[in-house]
Amino acid sequence: MVLNGFQTIKFYALRIDYDLFDYKHQNICWTFSKIKRSVFLLINGCISLLYLLLCVVWPHLMIT
Repeated sequence: MVLNGFQTIKFYALRIDYDLFDYKHQNICWTFSKIKRSVFLLINGCISLLYLLLCVVWPHLMIT
């Protein structure tokens, strides 16, 4: 139960790829392979928000 809850929180909230042993022993290294999911979602979110802002400000320029 605890491991399942930890995996869920890690996936949805932190988006960092490490296991419970690394967290327990504070052995989390900040390499790109560990944070690439978070970086990808951040870039994807920023592009989506920028596109939404452009659709609101200049609706006549958007091709639908």
